[in-house]
Amino acid sequence: MGNSVAKKFGYNGIELEEGLGLNLMEMDVRSYDPAIARWTAIDPVTHHSLSPYNSFDNNPIVFADPSGANSEWIPKVNDDGSVSYIAEKGDTESTFASQFGVSLNQAQSLIGTDNIIEGKTSVSGQDVFDMNPYGSDVRSSILKLDLTSREATHSRILQNIVFMQNHTSAQGASGGYATNYFSNVFKKLGYSQRYTGNINVNGQSMEASTEFPWHTIRGAIFNRKAYSTIIMNSSMGINQKRGYVFGNYEDLSHVTMNIAYNIKGNIVEQGGGGFFYTIKRKNQDIIYNYLHRNIPKYNYFYTGGFNEHFESEFPSK
Repeated sequence: MGNSVAKKFGYNGIELEEGLGLNLMEMDVRSYDPAIARWTAIDPVTHHSLSPYNSFDNNPIVFADPSGANSEWIPKVNDDGSVSYIAEKGDTESTFASQFGVSLNQAQSLIGTDNIIEGKTSVSGQDVFDMNPYGSDVRSSILKLDLTSREATHSRILQNIVFMQNHTSAQGASGGYATNYFSNVFKKLGYSQRYTGNINVNGQSMEASTEFPWHTIRGAIFNRKAYSTIIMNSSMGINQKRGYVFGNYEDLSHVTMNIAYNIKGNIVEQGGGGFFYTIKRKNQDIIYNYLHRNIPKYNYFYTGGFNEHFESEFPSK
C-alpha cells in the first residue's frame, strides 16, 4: 500500500507531475520522462562527444544530475583582491551546492531570491565569510571545489587551480595548500593526474592542460601519511615545443610552477620540477601575466550578515 503522496517523489527527490497525463519529473532546468528514461529537452551545458540529451555525463553510477543541467560557478579574484563566484549559463542553487559541498539551504541564502543570470549573478566573498558555511574555526571567503562532485570537471579543476594561485598571491603568500581550495583531496590518487579543458582568463576562454599531483605519501608501510600539495606562486620558466595536446599538431607552451609539501613542519619543495600549464603558444603571455597579477590584499571583517545556525551545519575541519 504505502503513502500515495510519498510515492510521487522519486528520481532525485523530484515530484512526479501528472498533469495532462504527461507523467514527467519537472527538474529545475528541463523535464525527465521516466517511461522512456530520457530528457525532453537538451542539456543547457553540452559536453564534447556526448549527446545533448544525455544526463549524468552518460555515467549514472558515478554522477547525479539534481537540476537537469551541469554548469559551474566561476571563482574569481577581483582587481581589489576580493572574491566573487559568478554564475554560468544553466546554473542553479543545486549546481552551487554540489560544486562547493554546501547545503541547498545555504546555497539559496547566499544566492538570494532573484533569477540567476549568466555572467551577472554572483556570490560575494563577504557573504561566504559571514556565513562560514563549513563551520571552520577561522572564517574564510573561500568556497572549496568538491572533487567528488559532478561539477568537478576538468575545466573546473583547472579554473580553480588558477583561482587558487591568484588568491594566495593577493594574500601575499608564497603558496597555498590544495586542501584550502578543494575538498576530498585525499580521495584522489597521489600521483599526477592529467586535466584538459577550458579556462576563463579575463573573459577570454582558452584551452589548457596540466598534470597535477594532489598529495604525496610518506612513511613506512604501516605508518604512511598523505600530505597535501602546496602550489607555490613562483614559476620555474616557460618551455616551448610543438605537440598534439589539443587535437592538432601546433605550437605549445608549458608554464612550469613550483610545488611543495609540509612534511612534519618542514616545507619540502618537489625535486625535479613541479607541475605545468600547457597552453597554445599564442596564449602564453596572457596566462603568464594573469598568474602573476599584482593584486592587493583584501581584508574581510565579519558583518553578522547570516544567522549563526548555519555554522553548525558542517563540523569544524
